[in-house]
Order: sequence, then C-alpha cells, then structure tokens
Amino acid sequence: MRKNRAAVFSWIMLWGIAIFPVFGQADPAFDWKALGENWKAYATDPSDENALEVYKTLPEKGFVSAAGEHGEAVAGDILKGFPVLERKIIDKNRPAVRLGFRMFSIASGALAVRLNLLLGNFIGFDPPMFLEELGLHRDLFPSLEPLLGSFRVDDTLDADARELERKYRINILESVGAKSQKTLKDECVRILKKIKISK
Repeated sequence: MRKNRAAVFSWIMLWGIAIFPVFGQADPAFDWKALGENWKAYATDPSDENALEVYKTLPEKGFVSAAGEHGEAVAGDILKGFPVLERKIIDKNRPAVRLGFRMFSIASGALAVRLNLLLGNFIGFDPPMFLEELGLHRDLFPSLEPLLGSFRVDDTLDADARELERKYRINILESVGAKSQKTLKDECVRILKKIKISK
C-alpha cells in the first residue's frame, strides 16, 4: 500500500515538473512601444507597407487592454491620427481595411466606438471586402451587433434615418453573391434584422 502511494506521489511530482514550464511562465508583455512607433510612421506616411508593419505588431488573437501608461498613450496617438486611417478605408484601401479590423484586438472605449462606426459604415462602400476581412478577423468579435449597429447617423433622435441605414445595410449585404461568404453574410443580415431602432 505504501509502495503504491509512493509511486503515485512520484508520478504526480514528475508530471508537475513536466508541465511547470507551460503554466509557470507568463506570456511576454505586449509591445506598446513598437506599436506606437509603427503607428506614428503610418500616420505620417499611410503607405501599404507601413499599414502592414502596424498590422504585424498587433495581437493575432485575443484582446490586449490599453490600460496602463504606455497603452493609454498609444491609444491616444491612434485616435489623434485616426482620420488618416479613416480616409484610406473610405478609399477602399485593402491594407487599411485589414488594419482597421485587426485594431479591435486593442480597442476599447473611444477607439472601439470609432472603429465600429468606421467599419460599420464600410459595409456600404464595399460589402464583399467587408465580409472577407470580417471573416479573417471573426475571432476578435464576440458579438457583431456593436459593429453592424453603428450607424452614420449618430443622433438617436433621428430614428427614421437610422432605420433607413439599417435596411440599406441588409439590402446591400444580401446582394453579395459569393458562396464563400454566404454563412457570414447570413449571420450579419440576421443580426441586422434583430436590431431595434428606438423612437
């Protein structure tokens, strides 16, 4: 009996030692400094190459909070230079659109609101590209309602204009015929149809 207990105890100890490196090490901290430097380069020169550099700096999966001195400072810099990204996305620049979607990995507060509004409005500019890039970054969106329900008319008192935009987004998404985008398109349309515009 004692031998069995000793064997079991030894096995547990060996197992613990083996997995300790996996559970005992923290992931490296997100490099806000690199993101800040790459963003400043993009805001100064919004080339496709600079957009890619910012994109590669952002987390591929999950969410990194901008809390803390460095994160809040970089989020502030992104908001200051946001019109640069906005113009490129409105011009249907693919690297900029892709960057906009990946930015949700760090976006909270005012930055998240601006991104939702910008990319929600992008549905009307190029619905196939919207669906394609959303599909590539779908894991960054636990819920699609904030993105799909951020309308150009931000005045909640103008319910009629918001309702017209909701219907327009449904119609333009339904016009996308690519079979590869059907599942995501149907999901977006289903969510838009459930959004209630309060009057």
